[in-house]
Amino acid sequence: MVRYARETIGLTNVIYAPNGADCQRFSPHVVPVRDPRIDPKLPAIFWMGAGHFPWEGDRIIVELARRLQAASVESQFIMAGDRRADLQNLPPNVVQLGRVPHEDIGRYVAVADVCLCVYDLTAYGDGGFYNSPVKLYEYMAAGKPIVATDVGEISRTLTHKVDGLLVGECLDQMQSAVVSLLRDPELRQRFGRAARQKAESFYNWDRVAEQTEQAIQVVLQGTR
Repeated sequence: MVRYARETIGLTNVIYAPNGADCQRFSPHVVPVRDPRIDPKLPAIFWMGAGHFPWEGDRIIVELARRLQAASVESQFIMAGDRRADLQNLPPNVVQLGRVPHEDIGRYVAVADVCLCVYDLTAYGDGGFYNSPVKLYEYMAAGKPIVATDVGEISRTLTHKVDGLLVGECLDQMQSAVVSLLRDPELRQRFGRAARQKAESFYNWDRVAEQTEQAIQVVLQGTR
């Protein structure tokens, strides 16, 4: 993010504060939503996103759903966010929720057995991957096991095989990571607890507010 700000935007003085989550709205204690589109008997793999940006991983996730269906892995992929026009003929194991109000999204995340934070890195420009994905921190606050692309701030946030699984762009690797979590409830719980602890201790909006206030004070002191 700092490199992007300096090299692509042209800023010279950069203070970086990673995003965070509301640890009350997103919590292991949130009551899961009851939605007739979601089968409570099937493992749920969850993704959320705007559905507008070329680097979003929704196309990857649909292909991953097709792979799990072909491999007879019982699961449902729950996708929250606008559906891009070119994503047609979704496989039957995909539940497209459409846009969900943010005040309700925590209850949908609570349904998940595995959460996905994957990106299409080929869609980025010269600045590379510069995101600090809010959904990553919200998954963490919810105490969910995460499969995420091993890049940028994501790599600095999650510790592989401690609070999530970091994967490359290979669909085989993503499939293996998701299936391994679906088959191991104890591992899911362990990753989820570790992720929640990290959100409580650092990746939350209270910490973001404190860092922002400190940055403003630094700027103000420099102008006196």
